[in-house]
Amino acid sequence: MLTLWVGWVLAADPLPALEAETIGLEDGVLSATQGSIEDEHGVLRFEHGQIGIESGVVELEQVEIAFENGWFIRAERMDGLLNGASVLQGASITACDCDCPVWDLEAASLHITSPDTAVLEDAALRIGPLRLPLPDAEVPLEPETIGIGLPGLGWELGDLRFDLPFVIRFRPGMDLELRPGWWRGPRLTGGLIADQHT
Repeated sequence: MLTLWVGWVLAADPLPALEAETIGLEDGVLSATQGSIEDEHGVLRFEHGQIGIESGVVELEQVEIAFENGWFIRAERMDGLLNGASVLQGASITACDCDCPVWDLEAASLHITSPDTAVLEDAALRIGPLRLPLPDAEVPLEPETIGIGLPGLGWELGDLRFDLPFVIRFRPGMDLELRPGWWRGPRLTGGLIADQHT
């Protein structure tokens, strides 16, 4: 495994260290395979990629990002800036660092606008075999902003009923609860919750 400190020649903010199986440098562009980059927000791993040394522009394939706050993103491709806004194609986001998560949010494209925010386009919530299309949305990645409640499981009118609550905090005192589930077919319920104590 090769390690290379990728930094600006006269810049105040160096780019993070890059570890990779192979690293090449040509015309100010690093090419790497089986690489990983780590900074204060988490670890980014990729199969193949190119990084502009001066520009910080990245083009990466087969990307996995493990954020320090507990979120995991996988994507077929990532284009953007190493320490800035990026677009991931064929992406999924979940709280499970596993090959087959119980649930995830899938998106044709996922825009990371900051370390705390992702914008999903052409999205769906997948829970096991159940796939529920979602409108385009901005998803906060802060750990206290999104939560998963205890699943509801029961028997209603002779059929199994279950749901899994997702709570999204929009601002202090205002949450959105979505409850995707199954009862005689897929269903989605939810509502706004106002906390009178904040």
